[in-house]
Order: sequence, then structure tokens, then C-alpha cells
Amino acid sequence: MITARTLNPGIATGEVIRLTAPLSFWGGTDENGRIIDAHHPQCGVVLAGRVLVMESGRGSSSASSVLAEQIRARTAPAAIILARPDTIIALGALIAHELYDLTTPVVVVDGPLPDSGHLRVDAGPAGATISPLMHEYGGCGEEECAGGEGQGQGGEAGDGGDGQAAGDFAEVLELGEERVGGGADVGGGAGVDPDRADHLGQRFDDA
Repeated sequence: MITARTLNPGIATGEVIRLTAPLSFWGGTDENGRIIDAHHPQCGVVLAGRVLVMESGRGSSSASSVLAEQIRARTAPAAIILARPDTIIALGALIAHELYDLTTPVVVVDGPLPDSGHLRVDAGPAGATISPLMHEYGGCGEEECAGGEGQGQGGEAGDGGDGQAAGDFAEVLELGEERVGGGADVGGGAGVDPDRADHLGQRFDDA
């Protein structure tokens, strides 16, 4: 078992896909979760439903919105394991959690990264554990299935609420950009409700 730090909490299982180079979700992946960056060593690989393992992301700030939308569409990785903290990736997962009630755990490992197999990522506020699964992927035991499959947690993100979701997304993204930029006046931007800003800001700080 590997211990890790939690950037975004959640529980997920999946097959490992270990990337040998950083990846940007913005311009580097398509709506189906496939790597389309022609210069990336793993170009063509599908990340959807797998445990993505890489050193870190590779910008830009727009990657947060791309990851959040992939989580909503169920085409994102089931979990993300990093060697270095990445605020942009953590923010994308946090946005999806707040807007769609879908959880994709994002964790940081201080030691060697896993590079193969099927893993269970269990990330809580106090820390995370990464455990190997002894069975073949797709045949989860009762305990693992009861724990959920990451993005399957929470309510359904149906297409009928896209208009409201778009407004909420702009609000959360504005807050998130302030947090990423290090702005101290959280909630001071136009259109961000102060009470909601305090709530989301606390969640981002906790991550």
C-alpha cells in the first residue's frame, strides 16, 4: 500500500495508465478522454475510467475547465496520481465536485509512482492510500464496489441543467482563478456571491 497526500478527495478504482511526460488536458485530450497531443509519447491512449499516473500536468489554466467537463461527461480518468502538486488539475476536480457532485480523487505521492496494475485510490481529508487490486479490472469485490467508482458518486449530471451549470461554472471558475493566482480577496470579483466564495474557498484551501 502507498500513502499519499490528498488534493481532491474521493474513492475510485481502475487500471493504471502511466504517462512518461506531463500532459495538458487543454489541447492535449479530446472529449472522449483520448490523448491527441501529437508530440506526447502516449498520443492515442484513452484515459477515461483509468487511474492516470504522471509527474504533473502541463498548464494551461483552461485545463481545469476541460477536466471538469470530462468528469461531468464520464470521460475523465477515474483518479489522478501525481508526483508534484498541480493546482490546475486539483481545481478541475474540485469544480466538478462542487457543480456536479462527482468525485475524482487527485493525490500526490512523495515516493516512486505506480506504473502498472489495477489500483484503488481512497483519498480523504487526512490523507490517501493507494492499494493494488488482486482481481481483474471490472470484477470488483463487494467491498470495493460498495466504495464507489469515483465519478459514479453523487447525483446524475443530466443535460437538462446545462444552462444553470454554465452559470455556476463561471462563478466557480472565477473564484478558482483567484485562488490559483494567489489573490487574497476571495469573493471580491464580480458575480461571485460572498457566502458561496467563502464555502468554495475553504474547500480549495482544505484540498
